[in-house]
Parts: sequence; structure tokens; C-alpha cells
Amino acid sequence: MFDLLIRNVRIVDGTGAPWYRGSVAVKDGKIVAMGAAVSGAARQTVEGDERVLAPGFVDLHSHSDFSLLTEGCAESKLLQGVTTDIGGNCGISPAPVAPERLDLLKKYVGFLNDGLSFAWRSFGDFLDEVERQKPAMNFGCIVGHGTLRIAAMGFDDRAPNPEEMTHMKDMLRQSMEQGSFGVSTGLIYPPGCYSETDELVEIAKVAAEFGGIYETHMRDEDDNLLQSIEESGEVARRANIAVQIAHHKVCGRKNWGKGEAAQRRIEGLREEGLDVANDQYPYNATSTTITTMFPNWAHEGGVDMLLARLRDPEMRALLRNGVLETMERLDKRWEDTVIAGVRHAHNKKYEGLDLLEAAELAGRGDDPCGFMFDLVESEDGTFSVICYAMAEEDIKTIMASPITMIGSDGSAVPLSAAGKPHPRTFGTFARVLRKYCLDECVFPLEEAVRKMTSLPASRLGIFNRGILRPGLAADMVLFDPALLEDTATYADPQQGPKGIEKVWVNGQLAVDDGRVTGVRAGQVLRKGH
Repeated sequence: MFDLLIRNVRIVDGTGAPWYRGSVAVKDGKIVAMGAAVSGAARQTVEGDERVLAPGFVDLHSHSDFSLLTEGCAESKLLQGVTTDIGGNCGISPAPVAPERLDLLKKYVGFLNDGLSFAWRSFGDFLDEVERQKPAMNFGCIVGHGTLRIAAMGFDDRAPNPEEMTHMKDMLRQSMEQGSFGVSTGLIYPPGCYSETDELVEIAKVAAEFGGIYETHMRDEDDNLLQSIEESGEVARRANIAVQIAHHKVCGRKNWGKGEAAQRRIEGLREEGLDVANDQYPYNATSTTITTMFPNWAHEGGVDMLLARLRDPEMRALLRNGVLETMERLDKRWEDTVIAGVRHAHNKKYEGLDLLEAAELAGRGDDPCGFMFDLVESEDGTFSVICYAMAEEDIKTIMASPITMIGSDGSAVPLSAAGKPHPRTFGTFARVLRKYCLDECVFPLEEAVRKMTSLPASRLGIFNRGILRPGLAADMVLFDPALLEDTATYADPQQGPKGIEKVWVNGQLAVDDGRVTGVRAGQVLRKGH
């Protein structure tokens, strides 16, 4: 007897092959039969009524490593059909940690999550803790180069000495042995921004020993975008590693239209024999920390040193010059940056306002830069923002490429999440299906699903998920294309999509009629285990 039989569905199997009608049977958490002739008794039978059954979506670019321990229900992910989530991107991860520098790490990642205990030290200990919490979706993780650098040398703006480099490589090697899927860099953020290419290559070589990937938030996504792609290619070439360019985009009005050249260059690297690919989220705004507007030197020494510089009149003047010069270079306006989330109650009134609106509310409309500095101080070093920066033409050009995967760059949070988080947290996968696939016909449904399933799964070396096939894990999503709608907006982001009706994680029903069931059937995935 089957545990589950899903009958009369349009099967989109994740490979990109054309859909076909059939049924899918599940037993002991795995698909055991599928096709037009499947029948038999089952403990539970679901009538598909011609809706689409696809593999559960794989979000290979997530920051749930900083939320899943406190928000294990993973509501924002499951409601989109995400069944496997990969954290540790953009150079930052919760582990490994050095006890003597733990305070530096905790203050740095505070804008991501204030609730982590950091009771672990090794990467493996962190994964064990996630496993003990029994998440509702599958979870894997990458090691952040920034986390390694903080543990080895803090926030120093210099190259590592031989001992520090050895320490970073040893920590990464141990983390790879404990199941990391690779190493990530955040070259726009401290301390990753202080590293040179040679350092990145040496670190990437360690991940390559284990078949891991090098995931990178590149050094520049605006004026020097093409140069940053070349640096990524150099790491791929010298470290002999698969490179994943994170949330590929073109920022800054004067750079709009460069998407075709940028994507063509990534594809050109592949033609040269380098394993380089990219992912993307389907929105015209980024989301990050406000301190990315500051010059790199402002962050040396960590959050406490940044705050000390803001309190020093001479340094504050230099910071102002640096911020204004960057804004002028990028043709960026105060109205382009919206305050997404603050931690302190007295600043909650600013959430959802752009920086000029917030400054005006505070009676500082004549000095939005000074207001922003004061808010950074008031928020203990940073706050999250949404920045309008991209053009729709570039988004579609990048998305159409066969090597582009879908990654939300969001976190697993409940619909009751505080603030005004980026709508990508709640709507990424439904938005790709509705807007870019069904409405604008950038690609057919089968290709859209491939970008969300088998393509990212195979990129990570996860070969028992991402495809509907007998013997593989029963991670599945049932949705109605006619009803599919992404409802999350910038003004009102905390909304789940419509049309995604049921989601199964390892054969267990995690979403039923568009609501999470509370079943926690996720597994912690470890590369090589």
C-alpha cells in the first residue's frame, strides 16, 4: 500500500522535459511510482484535477541560516513551494566561530537576527543544532569567507599573514568535512571587501578539494560589473572550482542595459571551459544593510569602530563625503532607499519610508545624510534597507539565460514578521512563475520549474531532489497555474502567494490549501554525507 497517491496531474518533472499527465505514488518519504498507469491503494489519495505537480523548489540563495533556528516553521518558504533551502551565502554564516572574536561576529550579523545563541563553535555543531530543532524544510549551508576571516583576523583591512591564512583554510577544510556545500564571499561587505583575488583563490582551492562551489556576491554590481565577472572567472580558473555568481543584477541608472553584455560574458566563461553560472531574484530592488553606502574603510575594526567614527566630527565629515560621492557616482537618490527593518521601538515609525521621507518626519529633511548617520547610531550600527536599483529589461535578459537559476536572497520567516522586509522573502518563486513565465512568456513552464529545481540541486551536488522520479525524495508542490498569483508587495510584503495548494517535504504534507500544517519533516543536508 502506498502512503500517498496523487492522481490525474500534469507532471512537470524538473528536467525541462514537456509535461505529461499521470499520477505519483509515495512510500516512506520517496517516490516509488509515477506515470499514466499508476494505481493502487493508498493511505491518502489526492485528486490533482489537472493541476501541476512539480518537484519542491530549491532556494540555493538564502539567509535562513540566521532565522531557521528561531523560525523553524519556515512559513515564508513553504508557502512558495520551497522545500530545500541553502544558507551561508554572501560571505556570512553563523559558523565556524572563534570564541575570542564571537562578539565581533554577533554584532556584525545582528541585523540578520538577534535571537541566535551561538552555542556552537564548529560548522558541524551548527548543523547538528539545526537538526535538533527539526526544521519544516530541508536545509543545507555554505561557509562564509567573511565568517572565516572574522574568526582568524577580525575586521582588519589587510591581507592575512601565513598563520591566519592557514587558520582560515583549516576551518574551511573542517567545515567541508562536516558537510558544507562550499564557500561564499561577500566582496561588497566587510571584511570580505578587504580581501584580494589571491586570497579568494587560496580559500576556494580548499572547497574545490571536496567538490564544493564558490558562491560570490561580487565586488561590484554597478560601474565595475564586468570587471567583477572577470574576477569571478579568475577564481574559477585558478582554483578549478565551480563558481556561482549570486543574485546577478545590473545596478545604477547609468548602467542599465548592460545585462546582455554581462550575461553573455558569464556564458563566454563557460565556453572557455570554466564552470560559472548565476542565480537571480525577480525584483527591481535590492535589500541589504544601510552601511553598504559607507566607504570600506569605515568598517575596519568592526561595528564598534564604525560607531566611534560616526561620533567623531572629523571622521563623520569624511564619511559624509564618501557617502555623497558614491551616491553621485551611481546617480542614486535618497528616495531610492527605503527603511525595511529596525530593531528599536522608537524607530519603528520609519519602517516603510524612504530616507528622505524619514528625514522629513524627523524634521531633518534638509539633511537626510545626517539623519541616516544618526539612525545608524541609534540602531547600534546598522539597519536593513530596500534599494531601487535595477531595470526590468536587464532582469528579463538575465532571467532568460539557460544558466540562470532562481534564488530568493530571503530568509525563512513567518507571515507575521516585523518591519517591511523585501517581498522576495514571500513571493520570489510565485512571481517568476506568474509574471515571467505565464504572463510575459520569457520561458515555458517546464523551463521555469527547471530553474527552480533540478538546475540548483545539481549545482550543489544534491542528486536525490529537484526531480520527480522513482527512488528520489518526495519533495513536491501542487499548484494551479490559473490561480497562481504573487501577492507580496513592497508596501505590504507579508503575504503568501495564491495558487500553491499543497507542498510535501519528504512525503509529509507541509502545506495544505495554502496554509502551513506545522509538520516538520525537513532534513539537514550535508554534502558528501
